[in-house]
Amino acid sequence: MAKVSILGRGLHQHEIEALLELLRETGTCAGPVDIVEAVSGASDLDDAIVLILGTPATCADSELEGNLARTSASTQRAIWVWPERSTQPDAPAAARKYCYSRVSWNAEKLRAVMADDDVIYIENANGDPLPAIETERNLCVDDEA
Repeated sequence: MAKVSILGRGLHQHEIEALLELLRETGTCAGPVDIVEAVSGASDLDDAIVLILGTPATCADSELEGNLARTSASTQRAIWVWPERSTQPDAPAAARKYCYSRVSWNAEKLRAVMADDDVIYIENANGDPLPAIETERNLCVDDEA
């Protein structure tokens, strides 16, 4: 089971409690959950997760990118969780860049991405998957062969 932290910066107590309840529903948390104001740049755990609740305050946080960048520089995985009944149109650029998954308020989906079994959800706030981004294929071909 994963060791979980919640980025509590800018969150109200009722938002933290709601996220803790959702986390309890997943049954995937080992030990107590740390509520942190900033993400640590190092983790000695094999499976450490930082949950980020995508509230308007979180989306507007000037320190969000720095915090998320520290998760990818360590062994921590950042998972963006959309608040229940959120109307946010999209996650901020930092979340799109650094978060392992972006899931709606759904214990089953959160459980799946926390299990680290190569399950990734990239969703908008209402749970619909975001469309795949069209990319140009870069084929490496030896023309002289």
